[in-house]
Amino acid sequence: TSILVPDAATIIRVDSTGVCTNFIDLPIDVVTPTTTTTSTSSTTTTTTTASLAPLFVYAKSINTAGDIQYSINAGSDVFLANISGINCDYVNQITGLVGGDVITFTEVSGKMIDGNNGFNAGCPNTTPVPNCNHVITVSSGPNFVYLTVDGSSPCTP
Repeated sequence: TSILVPDAATIIRVDSTGVCTNFIDLPIDVVTPTTTTTSTSSTTTTTTTASLAPLFVYAKSINTAGDIQYSINAGSDVFLANISGINCDYVNQITGLVGGDVITFTEVSGKMIDGNNGFNAGCPNTTPVPNCNHVITVSSGPNFVYLTVDGSSPCTP
């Protein structure tokens, strides 16, 4: 328990002190949202669905830098992060998602990308097949994706 963590925090970074420079990002469990439906005596029905916990994104690049983008439910691409010089580190989170949303990750210039889904799954060591995207379907509770971009290899659909 800590009184130092802001109420809106979704992740805590624990940094070592002294000689070591290690750190770990710890997600804060978010209460699963509920759906509320209200109805009046007329034919008006209102349904409100709360967002789920964010999708935490970790990534690394091999051979050269990469830029990751994503789309939600095949919508427009949104730039997420440049992953130059990182080694499977936390890069960003995507919020406002609901259960069943399909998130598709690609590299901006069409380089190979591979990934693993699930808490602590880890970034793949290589991109063994010419994957042009990596997909995750959002479920209830915190969601995690670990991506590897091979900046020297174009994907071949």
